[in-house]
Order: sequence, then structure tokens, then C-alpha cells
Amino acid sequence: MATIKAKAAVREENVRIILEAAEAVFAEHGFSGATTAAIAARARLPKANVHYYFPSKEDLYRAVMARVLDTWLAAASVMEHSDDPGEALTRYIEAKMEMSRTMPLGSRIFASEILRGAPAIADHLETTLKDWLASRSLIVRRWIVEGKLVPIEPRTLFYMIWATTQTMPTSRDRSRS
Repeated sequence: MATIKAKAAVREENVRIILEAAEAVFAEHGFSGATTAAIAARARLPKANVHYYFPSKEDLYRAVMARVLDTWLAAASVMEHSDDPGEALTRYIEAKMEMSRTMPLGSRIFASEILRGAPAIADHLETTLKDWLASRSLIVRRWIVEGKLVPIEPRTLFYMIWATTQTMPTSRDRSRS
């Protein structure tokens, strides 16, 4: 039992290291310029280890994008726990801003992906993000019906929040990675 837990811990740690290295390399070089060799070098692991966990560069890129998106979407859980739109939206915006500060490379990769037409994450946008947006839109519509929020199209509200909280890393941010 201890051996299984130890192997799982090693696997989890290797995946974390690889994803962090991949995020930095994809942010610096873009998808086309990134190589699994560069990612392995940044992770200080053999290239074979990277391919063991992620068979292709595309799989690795999708995992990096999913990690970024899942973290951002999780920040909106505050909306499910508050009936006060001012409090909930403030906490969500603060969480998004904090993520832009703490995950600047993820922000850069996401922006680049969107500017390229979202070829790698289109399915994620059409499923996970679409479902997420629908569920949060119901909350916003409820607040409007209850008179707690002025009428606004929920998608417009979220697009505005996303646009204003999306940042690109500065040269200072890149030098810290």
C-alpha cells in the first residue's frame, strides 16, 4: 500500500513539474516554437519522462490549457455561496486579478490561444466553458429578477470581467519564471 502511494506521489510531482515547465516554455515560445526537448530541459527530466506522461506536445499543451482554465473557472465558485451580487462579483474579480498576477504565463498562453482562434481548446470552450457560463448566467438572472442587480446580459457581464482581468506578463514577470 505504501509503495502504491509513493508511486502516485512521484507521478503527481512529475506531472506538476512538467506542467510548470511546459507553461513557461509555451509562454516564451508559443505552441509552434516550443519543443518537448525544451520542456524536458526546463523540467530537468529526461525527454522520455515527458513523453511517458504526455505522449505528444499537443497533449501537453492541452493539459496546460486545461489547468489554466480549470483554475480560472474554479474562482467563480464564490458566486454559488453568496446571495449578494456585489460581494460575489467583487470576490470573483479579486480572485481573477490575483490569478492574473500569480499565473501570468497562463494568462499569456490563453491570450495567444484565443488570438489564434482557439484551435487547441475549442472543444473545451464549447463544453466546459459553455456549461460554466450557463450556470453562472442563471445566478445573474436570479439576482436581476430579485432586484439585486440592474438588468444586464450575463454573457456581456462575464466577457467584461474576463477582458478587464486578463493581463499579459511584463518583462519583470517573465524574468521571475
